[in-house]
Amino acid sequence: IDFDGGYCIVGGCATNADCSGDGVCSFIQNGEGVCLDGCSVAGDCRPNYTCADVDGNGATECFPL
Repeated sequence: IDFDGGYCIVGGCATNADCSGDGVCSFIQNGEGVCLDGCSVAGDCRPNYTCADVDGNGATECFPL
């Protein structure tokens, strides 16, 4: 995955509560995931990102196009 402009991730997560702000705990495998920026529409994300439920967890997050 190429996170255009980089992506700031501090540690892992097991639930959304482990992420700051509107962060979403995504891509959870073996009990650990990564915090991605939560969103409602693509306009919530920076350029070259879209808002989608890319990992099928029921929450939408900003993800590279």
